[in-house]
Amino acid sequence: MRQPSVHEELAAAATSSVLHPAYRSRFGWVSGHSVFAMAFSLIGDEPRAAAHFRALDGRASEIPWTYLPDPVAELERRRARALAKG
Repeated sequence: MRQPSVHEELAAAATSSVLHPAYRSRFGWVSGHSVFAMAFSLIGDEPRAAAHFRALDGRASEIPWTYLPDPVAELERRRARALAKG
């Protein structure tokens, strides 16, 4: 996931979906932002992760966080780091 091409594809996917100016929150929007928040956090892109954590405003979906060993602790740790650095 740390390959520059993958990083660029993630950024492009976020920009053309949940961060697109025409995007309107609807059912599933929390999952969309959660996936991008986790992905950007995993690759160390704190500013981009922070944008999704801010959009979530304290919310999160179980998926994708349940893929990590301690989902609640990981979510909280990654959110705090992203918001502090990004």
